[in-house]
Amino acid sequence: YELVLVQCAVTPHSRYPSTSVHTTMLIFSWNVAGWSQTIKRIDTDYPATTSSTSSSSPTPSAYAVTTESSLPAPGGSVASSSSFSSAAAASAASTGTGGTTGTTSSKAKRLPRSQSIANYFARHNADIICIQEAKIPLSQLSSRSEPLGCSSIPGYESFWCPNTCADASKRGFNGVVTYAKVGTVQSADCRPLGSPDLDDQGRCVMTNHGKFVLFNVYVPAGGSNPLSYKMKFLNALRRAMQRQRKAGKHVILSGDLNIAHRRDDVHWKYRVVDVDAVVQEVRRARETGYGSSTLPQWKLELCDHWDLINAALSTKEVIPVTTKNTK
Repeated sequence: YELVLVQCAVTPHSRYPSTSVHTTMLIFSWNVAGWSQTIKRIDTDYPATTSSTSSSSPTPSAYAVTTESSLPAPGGSVASSSSFSSAAAASAASTGTGGTTGTTSSKAKRLPRSQSIANYFARHNADIICIQEAKIPLSQLSSRSEPLGCSSIPGYESFWCPNTCADASKRGFNGVVTYAKVGTVQSADCRPLGSPDLDDQGRCVMTNHGKFVLFNVYVPAGGSNPLSYKMKFLNALRRAMQRQRKAGKHVILSGDLNIAHRRDDVHWKYRVVDVDAVVQEVRRARETGYGSSTLPQWKLELCDHWDLINAALSTKEVIPVTTKNTK
């Protein structure tokens, strides 16, 4: 997870008063490596048996919805349906379909399929949720067959950028989606980079929140892609952010950048120290009297204490322990 607290001025949606509101927003960023499987776990841990929304939440009739007839061909901005703003629709509310609040009788209300996801978002008190590697194709969004109706979360609007590249075998990869509380997004763009071969990959969606814009990105990994392609993406992203700054917007960048800024940012498996090599290096430098003064202090201390550490490790005893998650 990445959790970011942002103090900002938000210009509300046109359905609400036009004055700016100064508030603190919680932005939640998460590479889920497959939204479908993650949603199943959320549905198990946060079952949709109760509603997490209060009675003061906007009613479905106030939600924005993009119907199937207005779903986009790639290109344009959210005003021309380039991003998918999907939330509970008033028309679906009367039938109980599309993941919205319907009725099973005149007395009992049926909770939406996506209520468990809404419960999870409420548990984290998130205003904006940026998801990377959603891996949900455009075909599921177009037919409203996405798992658990995850495009229509009560209290939130969703803005999708699925992979629409020409290679059909890759359309189930990548994909980013930004969820934002209803009324906090003025417009969105799922093709902000200005390059068809980059925008088709489903790696960047930009949401306009009035005073600021938010880029939710999934940057190409260096190992599985040529470095030139990764740099092309990063340079296009920089230009897109600069355009927004020139337009007077504050810019927030969130997502999976696939960049190791420091050694601590790399998984420990890739930071394993070859102790034998370090010990030999120090001993050889001390024997020859050349170079020992230039060695890092941690190498000298490791060599001095390694025998003691190794002896302590050899006395370890493995005791099996069974734990139970009581939730």
